[in-house]
Amino acid sequence: MHRRGHRKSRNGCIECKRRHMKVSSRGPFAAPATHASTAKFATAANTSPIYTTSPHTETSGTASSAEEGFTPALSPASAPSRSHTTPQTSAPQTPRGGSGVHDADNQDAPVNVTHAELALHFSMATTSPELDTSLVEMGNRVVVREAVKSPFLLYECMAVSARHLSILHPERYDFFMRQSVQLQTKAIAMFNATESVDESNCVASVLFSSILNRHALIDVLANRDGDFFSFVDRFVQSVLLQKGIRVVSKEAWPQLLESDLRPIMKWATPDRETVTVGNHCDELRRLISLTPALDSADKEACRRAIHFLQLAFDNVTNPTPGKSAYQIVYVWGIFLPDEFCALLKSHKPEAIAVMAWYAVLLHQSRDNWQVGDAGVFMLRSIMNYLGPEWAHWLEWPSSVLRDGLH
Repeated sequence: MHRRGHRKSRNGCIECKRRHMKVSSRGPFAAPATHASTAKFATAANTSPIYTTSPHTETSGTASSAEEGFTPALSPASAPSRSHTTPQTSAPQTPRGGSGVHDADNQDAPVNVTHAELALHFSMATTSPELDTSLVEMGNRVVVREAVKSPFLLYECMAVSARHLSILHPERYDFFMRQSVQLQTKAIAMFNATESVDESNCVASVLFSSILNRHALIDVLANRDGDFFSFVDRFVQSVLLQKGIRVVSKEAWPQLLESDLRPIMKWATPDRETVTVGNHCDELRRLISLTPALDSADKEACRRAIHFLQLAFDNVTNPTPGKSAYQIVYVWGIFLPDEFCALLKSHKPEAIAVMAWYAVLLHQSRDNWQVGDAGVFMLRSIMNYLGPEWAHWLEWPSSVLRDGLH
């Protein structure tokens, strides 16, 4: 399986050109917390760079449209630092082939204790808490095997471990966030340097892109910088990244079904056409059908987005045996129609109102470190943006989260 050809872009930012990053003119796969790093294989998905920073960092980038991408302010050189000096990571040379050059090849290289701590901390249970115990154990074995052969996967695993530890140890937040940014930057640079995604590395590539996607969503939900428009734009970018990963997985599907990832891939694929049974979204559906502000195509896009929200509520109410009740919470963006993403991108009030139901789902997942108070933050932001004239649209989400909003 080969990637699509790369066309040189004249639209890359100055920093990317200085760092010799490869940027697609159509908007590439990107590093969530780095400066416009790109990954070649997902240019087929038409994704754009994600603008994300941590809740404690200052931002100077300005958001533009999803087609143009964003200008991230946080880079390894500008990652947060308070009163202590954060050691630099000892990153290996960027590989130029499927396996590339690895620190392990240098028998005289010093042992990086921080890297060892991060590698040992990693678990699929931390990255994908919706997986059951047997799939976590199997996934951990596959990750260890593939990460040794494909260092880009190892570095992203360490990056998301550092992100988790920044939450577990707030007194060392700056240190772990710096590690997370540096390691993620290096992981994407390594992946960009690979020549192709084929049978030898498709498992590592899909694991890498999936973990990177979850890492991006974590950062988007945690980010409180900028106004509500900035938050929505960042969320749309994370959705585009999710959809890009789905394209990659689909292209590699035959190889994946013959790999050790088969159980996870089958488990993690919800049925798009499952009939909903709950009534959590009935009023929202009614309002969408009655509004004169949307044409028929836009209404259908909203209905499809609402369909998967109701599926998620159904799963929470009556969990399917062997499935996580909150699985769709983390992958809702994969199933959003492009037309709905366009409505969000243009800040259409009706589409923003639909997000209020997603905020409820997030709030129900608040005990997960990846979510926290994101649901309350999102709903409060939606209410402030839409104003009191939209109160009848938001009556149900507001009633569910009433205690958290006050």
